[in-house]
Amino acid sequence: LFLNNWYAQRAGQTIRSVREDIFEYRPEAPFDVICSHSFLGQFPPQRRTTLVEKWSQLLAPMGSVLAVNRVRPDGTPRNHRFSPDQARSFCATVERRIRESPSLPESEASEIFNRARIYVQRLHGYAISAAELAALFQQAGFRIDDLVSVVSSDSRISDASGPAVPACAEHACLLATKSP
Repeated sequence: LFLNNWYAQRAGQTIRSVREDIFEYRPEAPFDVICSHSFLGQFPPQRRTTLVEKWSQLLAPMGSVLAVNRVRPDGTPRNHRFSPDQARSFCATVERRIRESPSLPESEASEIFNRARIYVQRLHGYAISAAELAALFQQAGFRIDDLVSVVSSDSRISDASGPAVPACAEHACLLATKSP
C-alpha cells in the first residue's frame, strides 16, 4: 500500500488505500477494474478459488481483473520463505539500492527499508503456474481476454536474494472479464 501511494503521488494521482482482509472487504461501490501483482501467490492453492470468487463479487458487470503473478515451472516447491541468509542479503540489496537513489528523501528511504525487513519476515509465497491462473478465473465465470508469459532477464535480478531466485523470472499477465 505504501508503494502504491508513493507511485500515485509521483504520477500526480490520488488513490484511496484500504488495509483490510480481502475476504471481509465490502466496498461502497463495485469496481470496474481490479489490478494485482503477485497477490495470488500469497495464498495457498485451496484459498485461491475463494479469492477469485471474491474479486468477481467486488466487480461491476463486465468488470476486469488484470493480474500479474510470478509463475514457476511444474516441480518447483509449492511453499517459499526466505532463509536467514537470504533475508539478510535481500535487505542489504534494498539498502544499497536506496543509497543509489539520491533523490529519495531520507524519511521515504527509511520507510522502504523498514518495509523490506517486515517483508522478509512475513513472506510466505506459494507457487502458481499460468495454467492454474487461467483455470481459477475460468472456473469463477470469467472470460480470459489475454494471458501472456513474460520472461525477465533483467541483470538486476541476479543480485537479488530470496526464495529460489533464478537468473531470470517468468510472470504470467492475465486480463479477464467478469461475465455479465
